[in-house]
Amino acid sequence: MESQPHLTTIDGESFKYTKPALIHKSIRRKHRRLANIWLHKPAVVRYTSILDHEATVMVQSLHHYGQGGALPINPQPHAFRCTLNDMLRVTFGIRTDTINDPLVARALWLSREFM
Repeated sequence: MESQPHLTTIDGESFKYTKPALIHKSIRRKHRRLANIWLHKPAVVRYTSILDHEATVMVQSLHHYGQGGALPINPQPHAFRCTLNDMLRVTFGIRTDTINDPLVARALWLSREFM
């Protein structure tokens, strides 16, 4: 059963919207509020060192697995691990140790599944 559209007027223009649109609006508001908690300057300053460390580890890992540029390698799993570690450390205080960690493989598979 579909919601009946409601009519509203803003600046002399009429718009139709349904209740799901109102629900979507409240979800966006909640997401903005959560993003503001994590993305305002004092919060970002707290975890900048984590981002720097993971970026350094990624470059070292690329250098190691590529044997100093002697072998071609796919950088996608390394970049994904860097991003995953950023999220894990900021959120849970843990990180993966290697590119071969089962958590990296599972998360990479999930990300590709939904792309």
